[in-house]
Amino acid sequence: MEYQEQQFKYNLKKLYITFLVIILVAAVALLIKIQIDNQVYTRCEIRDRLEKVGSANSEFASYNGNLLCYSMDGISAYDKNGNQLWNQTFQMQNVMVKTSGDFVVCADYQGKNLYLIGKKGLVKMIETNLPILSIDVSFQGIAIAQLQDEDKVYMEMYASDGSVITTYRTTMRNFGYPLAYAISADNIKVAVSYLKAVGGQISTSLAFYNFGGVGQNETDNLVSAFECEDEVLPFVTFPKEDIALAVGNHKIRLFEGKQKPALVKELEQSQEIHALYHNENYFAVILNSSRGAGSYDAVVYDLKGNEKITAPIDFDYTDVIVEDNRLIAYNQTDMTIVGYNGVVKYNGELSGGVRRIIPMDAYSKFLFVYEDKLEKIRLR
Repeated sequence: MEYQEQQFKYNLKKLYITFLVIILVAAVALLIKIQIDNQVYTRCEIRDRLEKVGSANSEFASYNGNLLCYSMDGISAYDKNGNQLWNQTFQMQNVMVKTSGDFVVCADYQGKNLYLIGKKGLVKMIETNLPILSIDVSFQGIAIAQLQDEDKVYMEMYASDGSVITTYRTTMRNFGYPLAYAISADNIKVAVSYLKAVGGQISTSLAFYNFGGVGQNETDNLVSAFECEDEVLPFVTFPKEDIALAVGNHKIRLFEGKQKPALVKELEQSQEIHALYHNENYFAVILNSSRGAGSYDAVVYDLKGNEKITAPIDFDYTDVIVEDNRLIAYNQTDMTIVGYNGVVKYNGELSGGVRRIIPMDAYSKFLFVYEDKLEKIRLR
């Protein structure tokens, strides 16, 4: 009996110590998070220089946390240490590039060759029958191309082996011009914004197509449609497979639905919307500011349409990065970083000539891409 009582007290003490350790670790983690969230930086410190990638004519883009470099002669991917991941050569005059996850799709405007590329390089070169107007790719590597044949526009989806998954045709006289489109991560849904002119007034129709089992029971796979009078919708995207965004001049529309997207929220903006950026959990609309030319306001929302912050951008930005806890805006000479708690973490000048900024794993570290070099930067 005495042994059992001692054992009970020992186990209780052990449980008590474990509980205290858990509380202590949680408290330390919370303090670290609070410190990081409220940390303010005043300068950029160069930690390392890497060999240049690309050429003077190259364009740069972020690619799944890495760097994409492309020109009329080809496209390459590099990791954050400047190591080449893959390379694909081609000859194009007006290169179009879209990325999603590990996948990249590129084509020449009005050309007939579409390149689908994965994390190990070329997956398939697809030859189309008609000139390509625009392209997109899903998170799972399904390519989609908009093709033109006189007054008809075709939307074709391609599997990774180059086979056509589906084709649907629109006529500008009956439907309008396909202004923007996007494919969901599950490869099932496609959203298309059609621009129309009726009676001298411009309006937009937003159509959702489902190419899965549910859509097969609907005419032309059309599962839902919405009319937006006196409005243009140049931005359409799927941040998640069951959530879609359609953004016009002054209004944001949120749609939800795994099979048939339905309108769940509208967000009015008094200022004109200039651009849209997003990740899988948040989106930011960039508004033209009343402060004058070259000034903007970035409004960040979660995917339920709840506003997180409004942050000023007082320079002509070249890119905006939406992360789960902060917004980054920059151009060649300026950068601002604002946390979703409202703290301006950095707002200052850069050394000049910055073409692209890639956040690195550590919160305060970045890869700065220049025309002739790469630099690893740490904020101090």
